[in-house]
Amino acid sequence: MGRKPGQKERNRYTGWLCLLLLLGCSDLVAAQAASPQAEFKRAKNAYVYGNYGDAIRRFRQLLYPLPGRLRSPSLRREAHKYLGISYYYLYLRTRQKKFRRSTERELTLYLLRSPNTRLDPLLYPPNLIDFFNRIRLKNKRRLEELLRKRRQRRNAVPIQVVRLYMEKHVFRYSPWLAMIPFGTPQFIARQPEKGGLLLGGQVLALGINITAYFVILNKQIKDDKFNLGRFKEADIPAVIGWQIAQGVSIGVFGVLVVIGMIDGVIQMNKRRVTLLPKLPPINKKKLSLPTLPLRPSFSIPAR
Repeated sequence: MGRKPGQKERNRYTGWLCLLLLLGCSDLVAAQAASPQAEFKRAKNAYVYGNYGDAIRRFRQLLYPLPGRLRSPSLRREAHKYLGISYYYLYLRTRQKKFRRSTERELTLYLLRSPNTRLDPLLYPPNLIDFFNRIRLKNKRRLEELLRKRRQRRNAVPIQVVRLYMEKHVFRYSPWLAMIPFGTPQFIARQPEKGGLLLGGQVLALGINITAYFVILNKQIKDDKFNLGRFKEADIPAVIGWQIAQGVSIGVFGVLVVIGMIDGVIQMNKRRVTLLPKLPPINKKKLSLPTLPLRPSFSIPAR
């Protein structure tokens, strides 16, 4: 069967249309696959070489729909700047008001992200700088408020209000510790004054007792086997005095030991309770800033 008239031309147009669609889809897929940083460089190159239509298309693909593909705040800020300037140059060429409105919108977004910025008069024409300054004057209050908040955050002291918990530690001692002399139970029970008195008294009494024993031992007769262990008549009064000191000192030592034991039993039966604060870990991501850059006041309730 023969072909209908015009079918060959329609097939040719259909082939060209499919080829164009295929090229457009491949370009779109390549643009989506490229990294945002690489796309930003391509868009900036188009802007630098004066291809403002291509620059606008590429920058809009990076910025819109919100939140866009650029995650870096500095790149987003620069993208709004170049996009606004590209719109302005197209406005100068075509005098279409839609480009002027787009210029004002993008440069306003650029200013809100960088309130202190200025356009360099060596890089941009005077009419663009005047237009930029009019946008700044129009948004003067918003920019001043942004600058005030930034200064406030910079000068403020980061704080975190936390709830303070108290841990209760209860200590009980073994009653056998009370049997140890020399003020040991008192030192364990955190009574250093009482323990120091008992320790000093017991050491002094025990020292006198030992000294008296060696003095008496030294005064015994050792060279006469018939009077071995006896004392000379001249040393008898001194020996009697040392024997009295020896007996009194051992008695004082025993009394102090008994007092220490009784007091130790009383102290060992008591519970010692200690309250220790337990602070939660500081989370730097949850640090809050005070509303004014003044000395912060902390409110830490205890439970």
